[in-house]
Amino acid sequence: MKQKIISLLIFALLISPVFAAGLEDVFSKAEGYLAKELYDEAIEQYQKIIQADANNVKAYCGLGQSYSKKGDFDKPIGYYQNLANLKPEDARSYYMLGVAYENTGEFDNAIRCFKKATEIDPLFAQVYHSLADVYGKKGYYHEEILYLKKAIQLDPGDIKAYSVSEIPYQRMILYDRAKAYFQKAIQLNPDNIDAYYGLAELYAKLGGIYVQEINFDKAIEYYYKIVRLSPKDAKAHYFLGVLFKQKGINDKALFHFKKAIALGYQDFVEDPYCRIGEIYLDDRDYDKAKNYFQKVIELVPVHIDARYRLGKIYIYKHNRVSALKQAAWLRQLGRDDLADELERLTVSKFKK
Repeated sequence: MKQKIISLLIFALLISPVFAAGLEDVFSKAEGYLAKELYDEAIEQYQKIIQADANNVKAYCGLGQSYSKKGDFDKPIGYYQNLANLKPEDARSYYMLGVAYENTGEFDNAIRCFKKATEIDPLFAQVYHSLADVYGKKGYYHEEILYLKKAIQLDPGDIKAYSVSEIPYQRMILYDRAKAYFQKAIQLNPDNIDAYYGLAELYAKLGGIYVQEINFDKAIEYYYKIVRLSPKDAKAHYFLGVLFKQKGINDKALFHFKKAIALGYQDFVEDPYCRIGEIYLDDRDYDKAKNYFQKVIELVPVHIDARYRLGKIYIYKHNRVSALKQAAWLRQLGRDDLADELERLTVSKFKK
């Protein structure tokens, strides 16, 4: 995935802070290091500013910039969240946070932040362009076109928006061609599993790049055909679990996720465990949820979402020490925002 770096223009548009005595030189050093692409040195200087002034807006901006430019796309989320907390009235704060989420593939969070930015500043053309980018990455091409048109409306001189706006139309044409191809393949061979996979992915938006329409029921129909043709196909069971979970039919989702695990699903081996844990957590079956999230962490110790959810389970189960351990892990993994939330929830829970 191609990541974005916040433009220096957006960075500069934030209101300059008033520095405490002696910090002007530190900030000048930090900016100098950043301009020279000496990112570790810049980070060190920005951290000094934060230690002296925890509410320094430009220091958080600089930290987000520095980590992004050195290729560490997880850490900026926490810094830009702090920025948004300090400047909730500034659309650019949410824009920066949205870009940080987009860079880590957290597209729904990115959309939430970008839309918040448009609520604050409906004329912020660059945000509409970013919304179009994220919707395009998710396969929502109608929305992509809508936001590109809005970006052009606000900034008629944006040549890039004009050139990019043709892409979703091209994708939809490719979608129709792909759909016709798979249907023809099945007509020639009704047992063609690859063709059923192709159609299912097109309808379900689970990985095809040509997606135009969502029809979960149609996708489920094709995955069931795959299972009938190949009963031990773990991948088909996994995707059936995903679809039933999205439809809110959790008993069937659990059945197919567990079946996928039993059959040795390997693409992202931890994912079925995580999704089962989510279902049990939503049902407030904390013991079962805990077991599945622990399994996720056993398979992928740096799994941020599992550690965050496990921390919340420990809070619900009045296990303060274990909850704080998960918060400490999240802080080590660069997610200070989630660690802060767990610690805040823990303190609130055990005050009662």
